[in-house]
Amino acid sequence: MLKLIRSLRLADPRPHYAASGDGRRFVACSKAGAGLLLDDNLEQLVTLALPPNIEWLQLNDDASLLLVGYDDHVAGYAVGHAISRSLTLPVAGTSYLPCVFSRDEPVVCIASWYRDLVLTAYDLLSGKVVAEHPLPARGGEGYSLVPHPEGEAMAAIAFSGNSEDWLFWAHYRDGRLRVFDRPEIRDVSLPQFHPGRGEFVSHHEQLGLCRMRFPSGELIASVQPEEAFPDDPDDDFGYDVHYLGNDRILAWQTDLALYEFDLGTLRPLRRVLSGVDGKTFGENGFFSGPSWALAGRRLLTSDRQFDATIRTATETLRLWGASELCVQPVTPDPERPFTKQLLAMS
Repeated sequence: MLKLIRSLRLADPRPHYAASGDGRRFVACSKAGAGLLLDDNLEQLVTLALPPNIEWLQLNDDASLLLVGYDDHVAGYAVGHAISRSLTLPVAGTSYLPCVFSRDEPVVCIASWYRDLVLTAYDLLSGKVVAEHPLPARGGEGYSLVPHPEGEAMAAIAFSGNSEDWLFWAHYRDGRLRVFDRPEIRDVSLPQFHPGRGEFVSHHEQLGLCRMRFPSGELIASVQPEEAFPDDPDDDFGYDVHYLGNDRILAWQTDLALYEFDLGTLRPLRRVLSGVDGKTFGENGFFSGPSWALAGRRLLTSDRQFDATIRTATETLRLWGASELCVQPVTPDPERPFTKQLLAMS
């Protein structure tokens, strides 16, 4: 299923990553601001030298804009053959993945929690506030945002900094921003939406890997880690999930192997990737990391090799051909039926 195309060893630790929505560009950047903009063939396009103390990165759908989060503001950079500062948003208190870009307007929605928990829509041309809406007071450690494939709705996930999560739905269109306090879906982390169906897969604190309907949150199927990994009952599921057509997914055993699962039952079918370069994940300080679906049915994975002191590590990106990978985004139904279901619930 996976065929290695290219590897790229990073010269220094790159804790921050971002892939564009179309899967054609990828950024790897250190907290100190040294980074690379890569294409979907893992070729270097631009060297980044950003101000230090970076907390997160996000690219818009076509990688024409890079947003960089700091403790007291968000910096925007226009991306071309080089990058140039294009705007500054006075947003403090942002957390991991706090942004969703509007598909139809030059607007970005950002979740912040410096003074109040609030979701704010900003005009990317002027930097001005278009709309604001309070977020439910949950968790205390901020919100992450995940866009729905139809382009208007988004998931807003509050977290406590431990293992507690709360998922709510939000919606932006034509200058109007809404946050729905029902349904409140407990213990569900970052959802991975099916590209063309009203459902998602996510990591659930109690249920393990779960499949749920959008927008109701109705449980369709779930599997506990000890059922999926009987030989390693103390292991857990990773957060990255990738769809293989309509009936299968790829899901990670945290820091370890990649498995193919049947989507209908959420039962594992086979182990797809357990290591590389003659090394096995989980042995001798070698561990798998995050993964991303890129354009052209390609999967980008990361791994780290720690030294004997477990204090420093060599990080490597690996690009794989994955002929069965179903890559977002897809052209949404112009009627946006699942978004209509969400709006009808209010």
